[in-house]
Amino acid sequence: MQELILNIKKKSVFVKLQPELIKDLSLTFFFAFSMIMFEIFLTRLFAVIFDYNYVFLVISLATLGIGIGGYFAYQFPILFRSLYPFALCGQGVLLIGVTSLIYLTPFQGITFYSILSTVPFLFTGYILASIFQKLHTKVHVVYFIDLVGASLGASLAILLMNHLSPIPMISMLSLALFLVGSILVFTQLKKAAKVMLIMILALLMINIFSPFLTTERFLSYQTSPYTTFSELEGNIIYSEWDSFSRTDVYDAKDGDFLYMTIDGGAVSSISRFDGDLNTVDYLQMNTSDLAFQNPKEKERALIIGSGGGQEVLSAEMAGYSKIEALDINKGSFNAVHSLRSFAGDVFERDGVETIVADGRNYIRETTNTYDLIFLSLVTKQSDSGLGLALTENFIYTNEALRDYFNKLKENGQLSFLLHDEKELAKVIHSAESYYQERGIPSNEIKNHIAVVGSQHIFGHVVAEPGSIERPLLILKKHPFTEKEATKLFDSAANIAQLPLHVPYRFDHYKDLANRLHDTAIPFKANRDAQPFFFHKNDGIPSFLWIGLILISLGTSVMSLIYRKQVPVGSMVYFSGIGIGFMLIQVTLIQRLTLPLGHPTWAFVIVLTTLLISGGIGSAYSTKWKREEDRRFVPILLVAFLTSVVYLLIHFYYQSELALSTFQRTLLVITMLIPVGFFIGMPFPYGMSRLKKHQISISWGINGLMTVAGSIVAAMLSLTFGMNLTIIVGIVVYLLLFIFQPLLKM
Repeated sequence: MQELILNIKKKSVFVKLQPELIKDLSLTFFFAFSMIMFEIFLTRLFAVIFDYNYVFLVISLATLGIGIGGYFAYQFPILFRSLYPFALCGQGVLLIGVTSLIYLTPFQGITFYSILSTVPFLFTGYILASIFQKLHTKVHVVYFIDLVGASLGASLAILLMNHLSPIPMISMLSLALFLVGSILVFTQLKKAAKVMLIMILALLMINIFSPFLTTERFLSYQTSPYTTFSELEGNIIYSEWDSFSRTDVYDAKDGDFLYMTIDGGAVSSISRFDGDLNTVDYLQMNTSDLAFQNPKEKERALIIGSGGGQEVLSAEMAGYSKIEALDINKGSFNAVHSLRSFAGDVFERDGVETIVADGRNYIRETTNTYDLIFLSLVTKQSDSGLGLALTENFIYTNEALRDYFNKLKENGQLSFLLHDEKELAKVIHSAESYYQERGIPSNEIKNHIAVVGSQHIFGHVVAEPGSIERPLLILKKHPFTEKEATKLFDSAANIAQLPLHVPYRFDHYKDLANRLHDTAIPFKANRDAQPFFFHKNDGIPSFLWIGLILISLGTSVMSLIYRKQVPVGSMVYFSGIGIGFMLIQVTLIQRLTLPLGHPTWAFVIVLTTLLISGGIGSAYSTKWKREEDRRFVPILLVAFLTSVVYLLIHFYYQSELALSTFQRTLLVITMLIPVGFFIGMPFPYGMSRLKKHQISISWGINGLMTVAGSIVAAMLSLTFGMNLTIIVGIVVYLLLFIFQPLLKM
C-alpha cells in the first residue's frame, strides 16, 4: 500500500488536489462504515417486528437503494456539489430519523418499512457513486477505502450491539457522523447555519444521555402482528437486546409464571420457584417431562434450548445429578438470573452447568457422554446471516442426529419436543435415515421410536381432534424393551397426554408414518448442506420471487434506458461479479456457521476477512492489469481458490477434527484471505476500463445485481442446497473469465 501511494504522489495532480482527495476518501470510509452498521442494525430492528423471512425481503429491497443511487449520480451530477459539504451531517440525521420513524410509529407493514429504509441506502449510493466517478483514475484506492470502512463497520456494529444494544449504537453512530461532518464544514457556514448545526448536535448529544427511543415508546414492536404478546396482554419487566436477539420477559399476571420471548416469539415459561421442588411438581404433568422419566440411568443430561429453566427443574425431579443447560442465547440465562427473586436462580443450582453455545457445535466438541440429550422447542431461526442470508441452525439435520447418537451412552435416549407434525415428520425422516445407515431393518425401526402428543399444557387443552400438537419424539440406540414401553405408555396415560406410537403397547407407527410422509414438506431440506428445518413447504417462498422479480424488472428498465451510455458487455460484467460475489459470500457465511460455532461469529469473521483482504486486493489490482491481456487472471483465481476453500470446508464436515475455537477461527481466516484478496480485484479492474461518465451507471448495475445475488443464493440454497449455490457462484466467475474478450468492455 505504501508503494502504491508513493507512485501516485509522483503525479503533480495528486499534490494539487491532495486536501480534497483526503476529504473524498474520508467520506468514502465513513459512508461505507456507517451503511454496513445501519444495515446490520436494521436486521436486528426488523427481526423483532417481522417474521424472519420478511426481514430478509425488507433488507433486500432497502439495499437496492445503493444501486439506484448510482443511477441518480449519473442523472443529477450537479446535486453532488450541493450535498458534498453536508454529506456526513445529512447521513447522521437520516439514520436517526429513519430509525425514529420505524421505532415510534405503530406497525405499518412491509411496503412502508421497505420504502423508508431505502432512503439512507439511496443517499449512500448516490454519494459513493459520485465519488467513484469523480476519482475515476483512482478507483482501486477508493474501493480499498470502501471495503476497509465496511469491514470495520461490520465488526464494530456487532461489538457495540453486544455491549450497548442496537438503539444506543445507532444513536452514537448518528452523533459521530454529525460531529465529524460539522467539524469539516463549520468554518464554511454563515452564523445562522452554525447555530442550527449546534442545536442539532445538542439534540443528538442529549439523546445519548437521555434517550428518546425508550422501550415504552417502541410502538412498532408493541403493535406488530408478528409478536406473541401485545402491550395489553402483559408488561415487559426485563429486556435485553444484542446482536443475536432481543430477550423480553412479560408479566401476564398469571401468578406462577412469567413468559420469556426471543425476538417477539419463541415463548418459554419461567416458573415461580423458591428452591423446593415440590412447589413445581406440576411440571410432571407436561409431555416434556416424559423425556426425563424413561432412561435407565440418570446421571448426566444435556438440555439444548434450556429457555426459562423448566426442563432443568424436570431433570432434577427425575433424579439427574449432572445437568448441562445449553442455550445459544445468553439473554435467556441473564433474564432468569436477573429475576432470581421469582425464579430461584434455577441455573445456579448445584449440579447445573450453563453453556452459551450452538448446540450442534457443542455436541461435536464435548467429550462428555449422556444418558439423555433433550432438544426443547429450539426455534431461534432468524437472521443468522444478519440480513445477508436465510441462514438456519444445524441442530436438526440428518448429520446432527448422528452427532447426538455418538455422544449418547449405550442405554441413552435422544428426545425432541417439537411444535407440530411437520417438524415431527422431518425429524422422524432423519431418524429413519440414521437407523437405515446403521443397518437396522425397516420393519424394526419402529421399536427404536416413541411419539407422544400433547393433549394439554398445564391443564389448558391444546390439541384439536385429529391434530398433533407439541409432540415428544423419543429415539433410542437400541430397541425399547417391553418394560420401558409399558412404563412410557402408562406415564403418558397418567398425565392425560396422547400416545401416538409406543412400541408393543400402542404400535401405530405405520399409520403415523403414512400420515407424516403424506405431508407436503421438503424432507431434503434437512441436511448440513441444506439446513432449512423451518422451511416447511415445497417450492421457493413467494417473498423471494417478489424480490427477484422487482430487481430484475428494475435492472432491465435501467439497462434499456442507459444502453447507449454503457456497453452491454460492461453491464454483463458488473452484473456477473455482483451475483457471483454474493453467491460465494452468502454460502461461505452459511457453511462456516457450524465450524465457527455461532452465526454471529461466522458473519463477522467471514465478512470482515473477505472485505479487508478484498480491499488490499483492490489496492494491488493495478499490478495485475496489462492492456495486452484479453482476460483478467484474478477472475480465474477467485473461482479456483473458492473451490479449494469449499473442499476444505467439506472435509471438516466429514471429519471429526477436535480443534479449539481459536484454532478453527485462525484456520478459517487463513483460508479466506487469498479468496478475498483476489475477489476484491475484478470490480476496480472493470471500473478502470470505463469512461468517467459510465462509472456511476456501472456502480448502479453492480449494486442492483449484488442484491439479486443474495436472493438467488437464498433460492438455490433452499431448493437445491448450499453446494450447488457455491458451484453456481464459481461457474459465474469461470464464465466471466472465459468470455471476457467477447464482452468488449
